[in-house]
Amino acid sequence: MAAHTPQSPMRLLVRSSLAAAACAVSAALPVHAQFTQYYGPNTGFVSNSATGAYLAAIGGGTQYHLDFNTDALGNALSAASTQISGAIFSTFVTLSSIPTGGSASSLVNYTGAGAGSEVGVTGTWNGILNIDFISNGFVASAFGFGGVQFVSGSIIRIYDQNNVLVRTDVTNQPDMFGFYGYVSDGTQQIGRIELQGAAFAIQDLSFSAPAAGNGDGPVTATPEPATLALMAPGVVGLLGFRHLRKRKTT
Repeated sequence: MAAHTPQSPMRLLVRSSLAAAACAVSAALPVHAQFTQYYGPNTGFVSNSATGAYLAAIGGGTQYHLDFNTDALGNALSAASTQISGAIFSTFVTLSSIPTGGSASSLVNYTGAGAGSEVGVTGTWNGILNIDFISNGFVASAFGFGGVQFVSGSIIRIYDQNNVLVRTDVTNQPDMFGFYGYVSDGTQQIGRIELQGAAFAIQDLSFSAPAAGNGDGPVTATPEPATLALMAPGVVGLLGFRHLRKRKTT
């Protein structure tokens, strides 16, 4: 049997760091997003379009509801049709739009207030309406909205807390008014949502924080544990290298 050659401390350190990094990479591989989808038709404009099944599904999570009648401070908004800042409604979520054939805008079309209040994409109401939590430093565990003419062929895209697209749905509902809701099973958080369609609007927006939330808003967005795990081996390796280099110099 050949004699075993002892490895240098540097080689052992490098090998252990690489092994730890490999484990961290495998742990960081994306997991398929799991959401339960809810739908329910509405007869027209309502104060809260959320279905009973959706509300039951969020359970102990705190629900927040925007009907686009007031601003983030509770001040009543004008009933006139206009273009309005998408950041006016809440400190937790910002709306913005990308008109078909146009560039991104911080404004949204607005018609309200009252029972018929609604918001949509600037310009001709065609394009993408962006519903963004992470730009405000938050994530949600559930969201739902009351669609107006958000009919068959419209698109819903869900992005996680790292702004990675995790789910895309094409609607197949013929109803002019309808509630669309999604509740996470706990393995995914919701960072933002894109709604895309032709001549559509939303009449209200519901979202909720996980049960472990801070009680007065969606949970604050933080780096994923897997991302932190990826950083750890590199930090350990650098510290070990500096220590060995210092010993050699001494």
